[in-house]
Amino acid sequence: MNGKRLTGLLLMLAGGIVFALWGNSLSHAKPLGGLDFRALYEGAGCLIHHHDPFNPGELREYYVATGDARLYPEWALYTLTLLNYPPTIYPFTTPFALFPWAIAQPVWTVLTAVGFLLAAYLMWKLVEKDAPIVAGCLIGFLLANSEITLSGGNAAGFAISLCALALWCFLRERFALFGVLCLAASLAMKPHDAGLVWLYFLLVGGTSRKRAWQTLAANVALGLAAVIWVSLVAPHWFTEMRATMAIYSAHGGANDPGILGSPNSSFRSFSMAVFPGMLCSLQTIVAVFWDDPRFYNPFTYLFCAPFLVVWTIVSLCSSFAKERAYLALAAIVPFTLLITYHRTTDTKLLLLTVPACVALWKRGGATGKLALALTGIGIVVTGDISLIVIGILVGQPNWINAGWLTKIQMVLMYRPVPVVLLAMGMFYLWAYCKSARETMGASELPTMAPTEA
Repeated sequence: MNGKRLTGLLLMLAGGIVFALWGNSLSHAKPLGGLDFRALYEGAGCLIHHHDPFNPGELREYYVATGDARLYPEWALYTLTLLNYPPTIYPFTTPFALFPWAIAQPVWTVLTAVGFLLAAYLMWKLVEKDAPIVAGCLIGFLLANSEITLSGGNAAGFAISLCALALWCFLRERFALFGVLCLAASLAMKPHDAGLVWLYFLLVGGTSRKRAWQTLAANVALGLAAVIWVSLVAPHWFTEMRATMAIYSAHGGANDPGILGSPNSSFRSFSMAVFPGMLCSLQTIVAVFWDDPRFYNPFTYLFCAPFLVVWTIVSLCSSFAKERAYLALAAIVPFTLLITYHRTTDTKLLLLTVPACVALWKRGGATGKLALALTGIGIVVTGDISLIVIGILVGQPNWINAGWLTKIQMVLMYRPVPVVLLAMGMFYLWAYCKSARETMGASELPTMAPTEA
């Protein structure tokens, strides 16, 4: 291993050590430590004991019966009784629910850390020959700013890791069956994280399309089994889950992207005050100017639709090439986070943009510099520590009394994540179209914006 590769590896290792040690330490802090996994753990336990985890009242009774209710303040218990994960998550969490919490949480935390570190290493391996130090800096910083992903035990840690492992298998054309199973598991755990990544492999054709169909088959088989099992215990799970999602997204709810609803819990106050980018979908910006879901949801979908259409056409028309695949995935990851509800734990999906950044950086010129700048800013702004620092520095915004021009300035201060993600998505989509046009010919593909500087 030469000096540059060793330096890049050490930079990534330093970030990984911070991630593992600090994240593990925070996972034991009360009451937030392991809170996300606790919901999944107790939900699976509820199913095992033939109770309905999608019914908040029944789940609360289960907490009281097991004695766990006294471990949390009311606001945390309220959050723990509102589960909005699909039934497909439970085949992965049920084995942990068979063990006491004192065993289940450390095992989940260790497996999450190992999986995420392995995924980061494999993303670095994809481009280690091109720019190992640049890749090591980007990935190392991302790791060092992912403590909450580990400490909270959110399923995003597993889902993103499995998605990255599948990507490595497909691009390197090794361990294909393992890659199929990883992507199927990622889709089952968090379909809104891995869904568009899977769609790329379906669209691009060839062996990749075969892998996508195999993934879908595995996912459908797993999903049917999970839904049948859950339906036997909780026949009204779908209606109850929709009701829970409505509670979360209502004004003042923990997932409300708007500004008008006054917080109805201390968790909401904490998350929106300390984490200006806790929610990272485009709705959080649109709602600043018109806080009505009947407006900001359709507006977001209509705004993103043309970009997704262009990306779909280019993917269908162009042949598969490794570097072009990097660009395709780097383009779709930001839009994945923008279109629908996502939190900062999901932004670790930006790990998949590093290979594209390095590929463009290797070419040099203004495009390479812009790729590094946008990707670096994206990773910094979505980092856990970065967002806490921003939240402490900027404080609470006064959206209500601000004019439109003031709100535009405030968006950059208080909700910077969607702005950066949109810039990344548009840039990488342009680079993807440009790469495809160079191969296919200008007449075959749609034109995508500016001339390269």
